[in-house]
Amino acid sequence: MAWTSKMLGGLRAIPLCAAALAGANAQADQIYHYAGTLGDMKVDVVLEAEKMDDGFGGLLVTERDSAPVVLERTPYFEGEPFLIAVRDKTEIPTAAVEFRPFDQGARYLFGRWIDLRTREERKVDLQLVKTFDDGVSTLGYEGELLQQPISALHRISVHTDNREARARRDSSVGKVDQITVRSKSGEVIQVIDGLSVVFKGTRTLEPVRINDDHNLDFVIRTLDYDPATGDWDYGKQLFFVYQESLGRYEPQVRLNEWAEKGLFYYQEKPGHFRYEKGSDCRCNAPKDGIYRVVGDEVEPVTGSER
Repeated sequence: MAWTSKMLGGLRAIPLCAAALAGANAQADQIYHYAGTLGDMKVDVVLEAEKMDDGFGGLLVTERDSAPVVLERTPYFEGEPFLIAVRDKTEIPTAAVEFRPFDQGARYLFGRWIDLRTREERKVDLQLVKTFDDGVSTLGYEGELLQQPISALHRISVHTDNREARARRDSSVGKVDQITVRSKSGEVIQVIDGLSVVFKGTRTLEPVRINDDHNLDFVIRTLDYDPATGDWDYGKQLFFVYQESLGRYEPQVRLNEWAEKGLFYYQEKPGHFRYEKGSDCRCNAPKDGIYRVVGDEVEPVTGSER
Protein backbone atom coordinates (compact mmCIF):
# COMPACT_ATOMS: atom_id res chain seq x y z
CA MET A 1 0.00 0.00 0.00
CA ALA A 2 1.40 3.39 -0.94
CA TRP A 3 1.20 6.07 1.73
CA THR A 4 0.07 9.36 0.28
CA SER A 5 1.53 12.58 1.63
CA LYS A 6 -1.68 13.28 3.56
CA MET A 7 -1.63 9.87 5.22
CA LEU A 8 2.01 10.01 6.28
CA GLY A 9 2.16 11.18 9.87
CA GLY A 10 4.58 8.94 11.72
CA LEU A 11 4.49 5.94 13.96
CA ARG A 12 3.06 5.45 17.40
CA ALA A 13 5.53 4.81 20.17
CA ILE A 14 4.55 1.12 20.09
CA PRO A 15 7.95 -0.40 19.23
CA LEU A 16 8.14 -1.65 15.66
CA CYS A 17 4.48 -2.56 15.42
CA ALA A 18 3.49 -2.52 11.79
CA ALA A 19 -0.19 -2.70 12.69
CA ALA A 20 0.11 0.75 14.22
CA LEU A 21 1.08 2.17 10.83
CA ALA A 22 -2.33 1.87 9.28
CA GLY A 23 -4.05 5.19 9.75
CA ALA A 24 -1.68 6.27 12.52
CA ASN A 25 -0.89 9.94 12.85
CA ALA A 26 1.38 10.12 15.87
CA GLN A 27 3.74 12.76 14.60
CA ALA A 28 3.19 15.94 16.54
CA ASP A 29 1.25 18.56 14.60
CA GLN A 30 3.28 21.41 16.06
CA ILE A 31 6.68 21.30 17.71
CA TYR A 32 8.21 24.35 19.39
CA HIS A 33 11.86 24.57 20.41
CA TYR A 34 12.58 27.15 23.12
CA ALA A 35 15.90 28.22 24.64
CA GLY A 36 16.55 30.37 27.68
CA THR A 37 17.35 30.08 31.36
CA LEU A 38 16.19 28.02 34.32
CA GLY A 39 17.54 29.85 37.34
CA ASP A 40 21.23 30.35 36.56
CA MET A 41 21.36 27.51 34.02
CA LYS A 42 20.88 27.55 30.27
CA VAL A 43 17.95 25.39 29.25
CA ASP A 44 16.32 24.02 26.10
CA VAL A 45 12.65 23.07 26.09
CA VAL A 46 10.80 21.24 23.33
CA LEU A 47 6.99 21.34 23.42
CA GLU A 48 4.99 19.02 21.17
CA ALA A 49 1.27 19.39 20.51
CA GLU A 50 -1.07 16.82 19.00
CA LYS A 51 -4.50 17.94 17.81
CA MET A 52 -5.89 14.53 18.58
CA ASP A 53 -5.66 15.08 22.35
CA ASP A 54 -5.17 18.85 22.78
CA GLY A 55 -2.17 18.14 24.97
CA PHE A 56 1.44 19.26 25.19
CA GLY A 57 4.39 17.09 26.10
CA GLY A 58 8.04 17.36 25.31
CA LEU A 59 11.59 17.45 26.62
CA LEU A 60 13.70 19.63 28.91
CA VAL A 61 17.50 19.65 29.08
CA THR A 62 19.91 21.98 30.90
CA GLU A 63 23.59 22.63 30.34
CA ARG A 64 24.32 20.40 33.36
CA ASP A 65 22.42 17.42 31.99
CA SER A 66 23.72 14.79 29.61
CA ALA A 67 20.27 13.68 28.45
CA PRO A 68 16.88 15.43 28.40
CA VAL A 69 14.05 14.60 30.77
CA VAL A 70 10.50 14.06 29.60
CA LEU A 71 7.71 16.61 30.09
CA GLU A 72 4.51 14.68 30.72
CA ARG A 73 1.75 15.21 28.15
CA THR A 74 -0.85 17.49 29.72
CA PRO A 75 -4.04 19.27 28.52
CA TYR A 76 -3.80 23.05 28.25
CA PHE A 77 -6.01 26.09 27.84
CA GLU A 78 -4.95 29.13 25.83
CA GLY A 79 -4.11 32.13 27.97
CA GLU A 80 -4.29 30.17 31.23
CA PRO A 81 -1.47 29.00 33.54
CA PHE A 82 -0.04 25.67 32.39
CA LEU A 83 1.58 23.24 34.84
CA ILE A 84 3.48 20.36 33.24
CA ALA A 85 5.20 17.59 35.20
CA VAL A 86 8.86 16.67 34.68
CA ARG A 87 9.15 12.90 34.39
CA ASP A 88 12.43 11.26 35.31
CA LYS A 89 12.84 7.58 36.22
CA THR A 90 10.74 7.88 39.37
CA GLU A 91 7.10 6.78 39.52
CA ILE A 92 5.98 10.17 40.86
CA PRO A 93 7.20 13.41 39.24
CA THR A 94 9.87 15.19 41.28
CA ALA A 95 9.49 18.56 39.58
CA ALA A 96 7.14 20.60 37.42
CA VAL A 97 7.29 23.68 35.21
CA GLU A 98 4.54 26.29 35.26
CA PHE A 99 4.05 28.88 32.54
CA ARG A 100 1.96 31.98 33.36
CA PRO A 101 0.17 32.49 31.04
CA PHE A 102 0.53 29.92 28.27
CA ASP A 103 -0.23 30.45 24.60
CA GLN A 104 0.66 27.90 21.96
CA GLY A 105 3.57 29.07 19.82
CA ALA A 106 4.16 32.22 21.89
CA ARG A 107 7.42 33.98 21.11
CA TYR A 108 8.25 34.17 24.82
CA LEU A 109 7.31 31.96 27.75
CA PHE A 110 7.79 32.95 31.39
CA GLY A 111 7.23 30.90 34.49
CA ARG A 112 8.85 28.87 37.22
CA TRP A 113 10.42 25.50 37.85
CA ILE A 114 9.18 23.87 41.07
CA ASP A 115 10.88 21.09 43.04
CA LEU A 116 7.90 19.08 44.25
CA ARG A 117 9.86 17.64 47.17
CA THR A 118 11.44 20.77 48.64
CA ARG A 119 9.14 23.43 47.08
CA GLU A 120 12.23 25.23 45.81
CA GLU A 121 11.42 27.49 42.86
CA ARG A 122 13.54 28.86 40.03
CA LYS A 123 12.61 31.41 37.42
CA VAL A 124 12.15 30.21 33.83
CA ASP A 125 12.56 32.56 30.85
CA LEU A 126 12.28 31.13 27.34
CA GLN A 127 12.38 32.45 23.78
CA LEU A 128 11.13 30.60 20.71
CA VAL A 129 13.99 29.36 18.54
CA LYS A 130 12.35 27.13 15.93
CA THR A 131 8.88 25.90 14.97
CA PHE A 132 8.36 22.55 13.24
CA ASP A 133 4.78 22.85 12.04
CA ASP A 134 3.23 20.40 9.59
CA GLY A 135 0.09 22.41 8.95
CA VAL A 136 -0.58 23.02 5.26
CA SER A 137 -0.65 26.80 5.72
CA THR A 138 2.82 27.09 7.23
CA LEU A 139 6.20 27.81 5.76
CA GLY A 140 8.74 25.02 5.43
CA TYR A 141 11.09 24.27 8.30
CA GLU A 142 14.68 23.14 8.65
CA GLY A 143 16.56 22.55 11.87
CA GLU A 144 17.83 20.27 14.62
CA LEU A 145 15.55 18.69 17.21
CA LEU A 146 16.29 16.88 20.47
CA GLN A 147 15.29 13.23 20.78
CA GLN A 148 13.75 11.36 23.68
CA PRO A 149 16.38 10.01 26.11
CA ILE A 150 17.93 6.76 24.92
CA SER A 151 21.23 6.89 26.82
CA ALA A 152 22.02 8.62 30.12
CA LEU A 153 25.44 9.45 28.68
CA HIS A 154 24.35 11.03 25.43
CA ARG A 155 22.25 13.83 24.04
CA ILE A 156 20.90 12.86 20.62
CA SER A 157 19.29 15.12 18.04
CA VAL A 158 18.12 14.84 14.44
CA HIS A 159 18.31 17.29 11.58
CA THR A 160 15.02 17.53 9.69
CA ASP A 161 13.90 19.46 6.63
CA ASN A 162 10.51 19.67 4.90
CA ARG A 163 11.27 22.57 2.54
CA GLU A 164 11.38 20.25 -0.46
CA ALA A 165 7.95 18.90 0.45
CA ARG A 166 6.67 22.42 1.02
CA ALA A 167 7.85 23.43 -2.46
CA ARG A 168 5.51 20.74 -3.80
CA ARG A 169 2.71 22.30 -1.69
CA ASP A 170 2.92 19.39 0.73
CA SER A 171 4.21 20.50 4.13
CA SER A 172 3.06 17.37 5.96
CA VAL A 173 6.26 15.44 5.29
CA GLY A 174 9.46 16.00 7.24
CA LYS A 175 12.61 14.10 6.30
CA VAL A 176 15.55 13.42 8.62
CA ASP A 177 18.93 13.36 6.92
CA GLN A 178 21.28 13.34 9.93
CA ILE A 179 21.55 12.09 13.52
CA THR A 180 24.02 13.73 15.91
CA VAL A 181 25.19 12.16 19.18
CA ARG A 182 26.78 14.43 21.79
CA SER A 183 28.60 13.66 25.01
CA LYS A 184 27.77 14.95 28.51
CA SER A 185 29.85 18.05 27.83
CA GLY A 186 28.04 18.72 24.54
CA GLU A 187 30.93 17.56 22.34
CA VAL A 188 29.89 15.90 19.08
CA ILE A 189 31.08 12.30 19.25
CA GLN A 190 29.18 10.82 16.29
CA VAL A 191 27.31 11.95 13.20
CA ILE A 192 25.17 9.52 11.20
CA ASP A 193 24.40 11.19 7.89
CA GLY A 194 23.25 10.40 4.39
CA LEU A 195 19.84 9.36 5.75
CA SER A 196 16.31 9.68 4.38
CA VAL A 197 14.23 8.86 7.44
CA VAL A 198 10.64 9.49 8.57
CA PHE A 199 10.48 12.47 10.96
CA LYS A 200 8.41 11.76 14.07
CA GLY A 201 9.34 14.70 16.27
CA THR A 202 11.23 13.79 19.42
CA ARG A 203 10.35 10.12 18.78
CA THR A 204 12.12 9.73 15.44
CA LEU A 205 14.50 7.29 17.13
CA GLU A 206 12.49 4.47 18.70
CA PRO A 207 14.37 2.91 21.64
CA VAL A 208 14.73 -0.87 21.60
CA ARG A 209 17.05 -3.46 23.15
CA ILE A 210 18.54 -5.23 20.19
CA ASN A 211 21.06 -7.27 22.17
CA ASP A 212 20.96 -8.42 25.77
CA ASP A 213 23.14 -5.76 27.38
CA HIS A 214 22.32 -2.75 29.57
CA ASN A 215 22.35 -0.26 26.69
CA LEU A 216 19.31 0.90 24.76
CA ASP A 217 19.63 0.80 20.98
CA PHE A 218 17.32 2.36 18.40
CA VAL A 219 15.44 1.78 15.17
CA ILE A 220 14.38 4.28 12.51
CA ARG A 221 12.25 3.97 9.37
CA THR A 222 13.38 5.09 5.92
CA LEU A 223 11.25 7.40 3.79
CA ASP A 224 10.85 6.72 0.08
CA TYR A 225 9.29 9.08 -2.46
CA ASP A 226 7.85 7.93 -5.78
CA PRO A 227 8.08 10.88 -8.19
CA ALA A 228 5.80 9.11 -10.69
CA THR A 229 2.84 9.02 -8.30
CA GLY A 230 3.76 11.72 -5.79
CA ASP A 231 3.23 9.20 -2.99
CA TRP A 232 5.42 8.59 0.03
CA ASP A 233 6.17 5.07 1.18
CA TYR A 234 7.53 3.84 4.46
CA GLY A 235 10.75 2.10 3.55
CA LYS A 236 12.64 -0.46 5.57
CA GLN A 237 13.58 -0.48 9.24
CA LEU A 238 17.16 0.47 10.11
CA PHE A 239 18.60 -0.88 13.36
CA PHE A 240 21.51 0.68 15.25
CA VAL A 241 23.27 -0.99 18.18
CA TYR A 242 25.34 0.88 20.76
CA GLN A 243 28.86 -0.59 20.79
CA GLU A 244 30.27 0.25 24.20
CA SER A 245 33.82 -0.63 23.18
CA LEU A 246 33.64 1.92 20.36
CA GLY A 247 31.48 4.49 22.18
CA ARG A 248 29.17 4.82 19.19
CA TYR A 249 26.05 3.45 17.48
CA GLU A 250 26.69 0.99 14.64
CA PRO A 251 24.24 -0.51 12.11
CA GLN A 252 23.13 -4.07 12.91
CA VAL A 253 24.01 -5.52 9.54
CA ARG A 254 22.03 -8.76 9.68
CA LEU A 255 18.78 -7.19 10.94
CA ASN A 256 19.07 -4.50 8.28
CA GLU A 257 19.59 -7.12 5.57
CA TRP A 258 16.49 -9.03 6.68
CA ALA A 259 14.50 -5.80 6.89
CA GLU A 260 14.95 -5.42 3.13
CA LYS A 261 12.55 -8.36 2.70
CA GLY A 262 10.20 -8.08 5.67
CA LEU A 263 9.35 -6.47 8.98
CA PHE A 264 10.44 -7.01 12.56
CA TYR A 265 8.09 -6.73 15.53
CA TYR A 266 9.79 -6.08 18.84
CA GLN A 267 9.19 -8.67 21.56
CA GLU A 268 9.25 -7.92 25.30
CA LYS A 269 12.30 -10.07 25.91
CA PRO A 270 15.46 -8.08 25.03
CA GLY A 271 17.02 -9.12 21.76
CA HIS A 272 13.99 -11.14 20.61
CA PHE A 273 12.03 -10.21 17.49
CA ARG A 274 9.10 -11.60 15.54
CA TYR A 275 9.86 -11.52 11.83
CA GLU A 276 7.37 -11.52 8.96
CA LYS A 277 8.43 -11.37 5.34
CA GLY A 278 6.56 -9.00 3.06
CA SER A 279 3.28 -10.27 1.61
CA ASP A 280 4.48 -9.43 -1.91
CA CYS A 281 7.95 -10.85 -1.35
CA ARG A 282 8.71 -13.71 -3.74
CA CYS A 283 12.38 -13.57 -2.82
CA ASN A 284 14.44 -15.98 -0.74
CA ALA A 285 13.48 -14.35 2.58
CA PRO A 286 13.93 -15.92 6.03
CA LYS A 287 10.94 -17.85 7.40
CA ASP A 288 8.40 -16.09 9.60
CA GLY A 289 9.08 -16.69 13.27
CA ILE A 290 10.75 -15.53 16.48
CA TYR A 291 14.45 -14.71 16.29
CA ARG A 292 17.09 -13.35 18.63
CA VAL A 293 20.27 -11.38 18.11
CA VAL A 294 23.43 -13.21 19.20
CA GLY A 295 26.55 -11.18 18.59
CA ASP A 296 26.33 -10.04 14.98
CA GLU A 297 23.98 -12.80 13.87
CA VAL A 298 20.22 -13.47 14.02
CA GLU A 299 19.19 -16.94 15.16
CA PRO A 300 15.81 -18.69 15.44
CA VAL A 301 14.29 -19.05 18.93
CA THR A 302 12.79 -22.42 19.86
CA GLY A 303 9.53 -22.75 21.77
CA SER A 304 11.25 -23.48 25.09
CA GLU A 305 13.41 -20.36 24.82
CA ARG A 306 10.62 -17.85 24.11
